[in-house]
Amino acid sequence: MADDSNVRVERRDLLKGIGTAGVAGVAGCLGGDSGDEPYYPHTIWGMYGAWEEAYVQGGEFYAEDHGYDFENQNTQGNDDEQISHIQNFRQQQADGILVGPVSATAPVGQVEAAVDDDIPVIAANSDIETDALTMSVYIGNEPACEELGAEIVDYLNTEVESDGTVLNLQGDLGMSIGVEREQGFKNAVEGQDGINVHDVSANFSREEAQENTYSLLQSEDGEIDAIFAANSEMAIGAANALDTYGMDPGNVFIASMDGSPALIDHMDEGWVQRGFSQPTQYYLPIAMYYLEQVRTEGEDALPEVGDEVTTDDLEITGEEHMGTDIWTEQDWAPAEVQERHGHRWFQTNGRLLTPDNYNDSANWGVIFADEAGD
Repeated sequence: MADDSNVRVERRDLLKGIGTAGVAGVAGCLGGDSGDEPYYPHTIWGMYGAWEEAYVQGGEFYAEDHGYDFENQNTQGNDDEQISHIQNFRQQQADGILVGPVSATAPVGQVEAAVDDDIPVIAANSDIETDALTMSVYIGNEPACEELGAEIVDYLNTEVESDGTVLNLQGDLGMSIGVEREQGFKNAVEGQDGINVHDVSANFSREEAQENTYSLLQSEDGEIDAIFAANSEMAIGAANALDTYGMDPGNVFIASMDGSPALIDHMDEGWVQRGFSQPTQYYLPIAMYYLEQVRTEGEDALPEVGDEVTTDDLEITGEEHMGTDIWTEQDWAPAEVQERHGHRWFQTNGRLLTPDNYNDSANWGVIFADEAGD
């Protein structure tokens, strides 16, 4: 009996080197009818706030602008639901499948089955641990949060005279993004003398973060020096708790993954000192662009491991949305193509948000603010 990984390689070889005419000849093999809009459905880990909304809107806008059939299915954080979504996309003969993974391992079987069906699969925002995956597109949650953690360490070392106390507001550790962001923070603080970390689960929720932060403030008599939040919703919840407790902006140093419109507002008011902005609206468009490349040209059209991809190689374009050109900055570039779990990882650019740059027009939290359409 042939090894499954060898079968996948053989099937991939069918796609490699196929030109447009050749792909048209095997359109049935690739899924979808040649006369229809290419069908690129997406299954997301969950819809938790402004970040996910902007992420999905980027996909919707790009698909609308380029004539793709796109839909978003919400797993609500359920692995089994995501497995079911991918299975349904296979049955519907999708031309390519987009996965925002709940976990890095649960969807492996369905991803491998899709690729065995000659349906390419690209993960966005985090990764899936199989060499069958066509590509993943994301910043790298672990290194981004390690950079934020290093900012906290630097603050404590320079601004706090005694041992520093840090509240670590964890996301959902049952999800791959929660695990990766937690690991990044831990990389920065582990082994640092004089730093006392309180790990508190808040599941990416503003309400849980507010409640848990306020409880810790009470138990510690307000003696918290810094807060790490694995997403902006939790950072805002923490800031609300500090305000309720009677603290002023800047009394506690807050560093948060993401850079939502609300987080930008909280940085403007001085509650949050650091954020990390991802090229949120570009993840799904980049993934769809490469799914279309595979559909029409074969896998040889994908960038190779070791390549640096710039706007000279790829430019995401489209119409105006929300009264502005949301594609103007191309802040995903440059991207480095690496190998991870045996497949290509399209590692996009990102930026640490500070008081000097948080309001720049390139930041998705500025682009997708309510004022964007004014």
